[in-house]
Amino acid sequence: TVRALGTDVDTPMPLVQWVGRIGEPLYQCQPATGYADKAETWVNTGALLNRLNFSLALAGNKVRGSRTDAASLYGIDSSTDSRQVLDRAVQLFLGGHAAPTTVETLQKQLDDPQVVQATLDDPVKHIDLAMVTGLVLGAPEFQRR
Repeated sequence: TVRALGTDVDTPMPLVQWVGRIGEPLYQCQPATGYADKAETWVNTGALLNRLNFSLALAGNKVRGSRTDAASLYGIDSSTDSRQVLDRAVQLFLGGHAAPTTVETLQKQLDDPQVVQATLDDPVKHIDLAMVTGLVLGAPEFQRR
């Protein structure tokens, strides 16, 4: 996730703590060959929720010592077109492959006023790119990659 976002890390300890929370504490795996690279070993509701929370925190610059510029990842002026933002995020982070149910669920989230960041007197919708990025990175398709 850190590499996918191009996140700059100045202080690694908060990031190390997050890695522990998502179920893979550094240097604590037995055996020393590392954690299994099979999704079946860690894909469950609790793990996916922790990974979603981590993705949202990292993309939204809520992890101390880390800085992510979500807007620069998109390379397009997509701040007002929710469909374009979602399509670009799926292309960037999922290689263009997402289950129709995932895309439908994410598109519904884009209609949420918290994501759209619209006020009553604001005729232009501004999409929270960090939120969309975090949601796509938290999708099961990304976690299984």
